Amino acid sequence: MLVLRSFLFNTLFYTVTLIEMIVFTPYFFLAPRRKAWFVPKFWARTHLWLMKVVVGTDHVVILGTGGSSLGGQALVEVLRARGLRPSIAVIGEPTLMHIVEAHKGCCEYTAEFTGLEGHGSDPDAGVNAAEYAVRYVSRLLELRQALIERAPSNSPFHPPWTTINLGKIAGGVAHNVIAGKAEVEWEMRPVQQADADFVKEEITRYVEEELLPVMRAVHPGADISTQVIGEVVGLEPMPGNAARALVAQLTGRDEAETVPFGTEAGLFQSLGMSAVVCGPGSIAQAHKPDEFVSLDQLDACLNMLAGLTPMLKAVPRSA
Repeated sequence: MLVLRSFLFNTLFYTVTLIEMIVFTPYFFLAPRRKAWFVPKFWARTHLWLMKVVVGTDHVVILGTGGSSLGGQALVEVLRARGLRPSIAVIGEPTLMHIVEAHKGCCEYTAEFTGLEGHGSDPDAGVNAAEYAVRYVSRLLELRQALIERAPSNSPFHPPWTTINLGKIAGGVAHNVIAGKAEVEWEMRPVQQADADFVKEEITRYVEEELLPVMRAVHPGADISTQVIGEVVGLEPMPGNAARALVAQLTGRDEAETVPFGTEAGLFQSLGMSAVVCGPGSIAQAHKPDEFVSLDQLDACLNMLAGLTPMLKAVPRSA
């Protein structure tokens, strides 16, 4: 019976897809972008209905997000609040349909320093925000060295440790003015969540115990604030990864890889879910003019999705 349902679904899947492409492709390309999203939404709802009716996947919930890690973060919070924990997460990113079981996290921050301006002839009369930004940076560089010693012995990444990068340092207005404002933009790419926690705890302690007391002794209004630009949780290799086993069966690939870019897979892993990254296209063509996904990659992805349908009934329900 399951084989018959699978054959029926695959036939309907490609038939409906072809009809929708013929009918809706002109609308998708000619309509304003905010209205064109009707097309993929309608496609998704149609095929989810087919899966429910033909295959009988009532217990399977397929969730989608927009905005990459930001959408993923919102979805994870909803799942956590409702006490839901799906079994498997497959994150669609351009991996050439290869299985990715690990990537570093990516955390970006902007530290803003507020001091007290004054004439450069009397530096002690003000609070030089640029000077305290330099001290802050020096502490980050010390932490960067400490992270090398914390590298896991079996880390699959290159380099194998958590990295810290300084992207931008700016401040001040003129040679003879005490800098009243300064800014440091920096990032870290943790190989494990413990490293991210370590860096944040250490730099926060340094700011609160070392820098701010000295700054506010001269000017009570002095401050150091940190703006979180983004925090993408890393994806760590895990034994007995059900998501990897599932995608390997669908794609015929047993090998798993690591990638340097971040995804929201780690967010779902933090819920206790098995997670991998797999999708059509290459990151080499992403985030640039005329980015594209080749037709053979789309075909490979459709074949994987079509093969997934009869297997969904075998996916264990969440605890």
